[in-house]
Amino acid sequence: MDENGLLMSRFLVSSLVLALFVVACSSVSSETIEGVWLYESFNGTPVVVGETAAETPVFRFRDGDLRATAGCNQILSGYEFDGETLRFVGGAITEAGCEDSEGSERVMASERAYLEVTRAAPAGIDVDFDGDAMTWTTPGGQLVFSLATSA
Repeated sequence: MDENGLLMSRFLVSSLVLALFVVACSSVSSETIEGVWLYESFNGTPVVVGETAAETPVFRFRDGDLRATAGCNQILSGYEFDGETLRFVGGAITEAGCEDSEGSERVMASERAYLEVTRAAPAGIDVDFDGDAMTWTTPGGQLVFSLATSA
C-alpha cells in the first residue's frame, strides 16, 4: 500500500472510531425515561425519605415497564413515552402502608401526593429533561426526579 493509501486507511479508521464514540456518548443521554430515577420533590417541596431503603421513592423504567417504590408501597405498571408525554398503562399498587417508624406518616403523605397527581392526569404527564433531572408537569403539580442510573 502506498503512502496515500495508508493515510486514507488511517483517516477512515479514525473517522469510524470517532463516529462510534459520538454514538456511544449520545446513547447515554438522560433525555430518555429509561433508567432508575429518584423522586426528589413535589411542587418545590423535598420528598420525605423514610428510615429504610424500602421507604425511599425510586422509579425504574425499562422497556415499557415501571417498577417503583413510591415511599411505602410498590407500584407495577406499563407505560408509554413518546419523548414528551408519559402515559401509564394498567398497573397495580400494594396497600401495605409504612412500618411504624418515626416519620412514616410524612412518607405516606408524600406518596399520596404522588399518586393523586398522577391519577389526575389521565391524558398524560408532560415530561421535561434538564441534564440528569426529569420534571413531570400535571394539572395537579410538578414532580422532580434525579437520574440514579441510566438503562
